[in-house]
Amino acid sequence: MKHATLTLAALILGLGSIGQAKAGYVTLNDPSATVGTVAFGIDGGNIVGYYNDGSGEHGFLYNGTSYTTLNDPSATGGTGAFGIDGSNIVGYYSDGSGGHGFLYNGTSYTTLNDPSATGGTAAFGIDGGNIVGYYSDGSGEHGFLYQPDVSATPEPSSIVLFGMGTAFMAASRRWRRRKQSVGYASA
Repeated sequence: MKHATLTLAALILGLGSIGQAKAGYVTLNDPSATVGTVAFGIDGGNIVGYYNDGSGEHGFLYNGTSYTTLNDPSATGGTGAFGIDGSNIVGYYSDGSGGHGFLYNGTSYTTLNDPSATGGTAAFGIDGGNIVGYYSDGSGEHGFLYQPDVSATPEPSSIVLFGMGTAFMAASRRWRRRKQSVGYASA
């Protein structure tokens, strides 16, 4: 019971949210790495970064017990994961044309290229739908904040209002039909 109480106290104090219930450093080594592992982002118990296996860099997601490799399918020169928010991960991959940012939503990758970039884009952080990173052009490197276009997605209240209007129109039509059929039957 004493150990359970100490473990609970350590978790409440945030001393062991990843792996163990004690203060200090925990070494993270992706088992596929032969050259090194670098961690960049954390959200809850999930950590993202990249590892090098001698053939190049590969992104990873570590959930506290196991590693999942993240390789953007467009990458030919490596992938690195830098930020995580829930199931959304952002990072960088390179191919024959240069460097590109990416957003991975747990099932598919979306390339992020700042329209002002001439030398590459990398995404480093994500919070909700907002993504930050940098791009480079002929004058140097510049930070960016990407906010997705939410105007194309109706707000939940708009969807409810539309649904209520549609239901009212359908009920009104049924009521008129019933009224008309009763009127014809009595005539």
